[in-house]
Amino acid sequence: MTTLDLQKIRKEFNVTQKALADMLNINQSFLSNIENGRSPLPPDKREKILQAFNISRPEDYTIEVSEPQNIKNVQRSFIGGNKFTNNSSIESSELLIEIRKMLELYFGNNTESDNVSKILSDQLDKSAKRISVLEEKNESLYEKIDKLQARILSIQEENLTLRRILAERGIEYEK
Repeated sequence: MTTLDLQKIRKEFNVTQKALADMLNINQSFLSNIENGRSPLPPDKREKILQAFNISRPEDYTIEVSEPQNIKNVQRSFIGGNKFTNNSSIESSELLIEIRKMLELYFGNNTESDNVSKILSDQLDKSAKRISVLEEKNESLYEKIDKLQARILSIQEENLTLRRILAERGIEYEK
């Protein structure tokens, strides 16, 4: 399988790994994984590189790479450092459709792609359930905070009332 030789591009155009990662809106460690063949280069990032450096003959900048050694790297590459991490409003179904498209581009339509899709779907379901539980806990905490604030106000009012009564009777208040 061929991919862009990002190190060659960076050296030829005198661009640091950090600068390229920033340009692609990914973190530097993800770019390092791509350069070292541990993660695939997402198609949208490939196109962005070709356009940014005005590369009309991508074949001059390709290298042969083996498939990533384990599925976890592919999962991380599509979840860990791309457009999905910055867009919390994307719906789970939209995310799955996008991931499925990327997997089909990378693996083709086969069992490996189906396995990764199932794993990611299960992870999304678990995450959605966890978010729901956390939202409920958060709501419960806000209710408790409201009750505590009301109690604090009540205690402060009682304190002021007691000070006023003591002052009316000529009794000095000591802290």
